[in-house]
Amino acid sequence: MRRTVGTPPTSLGALLSNLSGLRSGCLYILTFSLLISLALNLALGVTSAAAAAREYTGEIHDVVLYSDVLHEEREITIRLPLDYRAQNPVRYPVLYVLDGDVQTSHTTGTVSYLYDYGQLPDLIVVMIHNTERTRDMTRIPEERFAADFPNAGGYLNYLAFIETELIPHIESHYRSNTFRLIAGHSLGGLFVMETLMEKPDLFQAHFAFSPSLWWNPEEFFPRMETLFAERNNLQSFLYMNLGTEGPSMRPGFERIQALLESSAPEGLNWHAKLYPDEVHVTTPVFGTHEALRTLFKDWAVNAGDIKSKEDLVTAYRERSERLGYEMMPDERSVNRIANNIHQFREEPALAREILQISLDLYPNSPHPRATMARFYLREEKLTEALNWINAALAMVEPSYRHYPDLMEIKQDILAAM
Repeated sequence: MRRTVGTPPTSLGALLSNLSGLRSGCLYILTFSLLISLALNLALGVTSAAAAAREYTGEIHDVVLYSDVLHEEREITIRLPLDYRAQNPVRYPVLYVLDGDVQTSHTTGTVSYLYDYGQLPDLIVVMIHNTERTRDMTRIPEERFAADFPNAGGYLNYLAFIETELIPHIESHYRSNTFRLIAGHSLGGLFVMETLMEKPDLFQAHFAFSPSLWWNPEEFFPRMETLFAERNNLQSFLYMNLGTEGPSMRPGFERIQALLESSAPEGLNWHAKLYPDEVHVTTPVFGTHEALRTLFKDWAVNAGDIKSKEDLVTAYRERSERLGYEMMPDERSVNRIANNIHQFREEPALAREILQISLDLYPNSPHPRATMARFYLREEKLTEALNWINAALAMVEPSYRHYPDLMEIKQDILAAM
């Protein structure tokens, strides 16, 4: 059995108390992701392609859970955020990925890449591996399919496993918040749509890539109509897509799209995308990127809009209200904004005030200290710069992936002295 690593939850209240107005708690294709990760790690002296891919996507835990609901062991792969250790006590949204044994590489690569460039908050990604896929993803089939799928119909048990066993395990062992996303492809996409109906509040975002809406359509669609009629407000996000996948897939997609257009409850933020040049197996690759970018479309804060510390606090409060969960300012984004203000707007006092948010919220991270060292180096205050970079280096081991970057800053400071 593989080991399970847990981290106890930590209160955010003390760290947030100095941020006025902010409430507490607040593929690209696979080859592209792997080439990016390989290039970055080669720059840091990592020569193994496997090590490069693993390092770039964050710490990976392989866990085996025994399910009392399913009466079997289930393998789970958990990708932690890139800066999970350094950013204690930050809590993260969780993306649950069905078919995790085949969707892992492009999903983790896309999440890591978009986070690294400030386009979304980092996520815990939970990949659920399959045992009997058709059994787990479907309700009891209509009569014409019963002979072809004799083991189908275990949807409710699989949902119970996710809701009563997997989610509690993740939320008790890892620093997650209450914002949950679920992604599925094909029958997994059908499962996502079924879950929106069966447990509409269990997940706050639903990604259904090429959903198999040909399964029991005369039972599925009336239930969706009933949900829409009974819920006049449904605060959730739904993204669906479809490629060029033949006559069995298109009618259901068009039918659900028409239903959404005519009857979607208030608050349901839905998006349906056709990919005329993609096939069934590629829709989750492109869909993961587009769904995340759409959900977090205004995540990145424009440095030009920030004239004070309060402006940044307000920006994150507004994003929290739009997404429906409270979030803290993202460390990398805050550091980037502060650096922009310091370097291009030449407002060092404001830059330091903005950077203080990262110093307060991420006391275990070397990055805001390294940014402060750059500020003082730029201002030719070399003693202060050296003190800050030494403080950053003291927080990490030489094996840390950004250790060479920190050492490069120190060498620049020493060269200028």
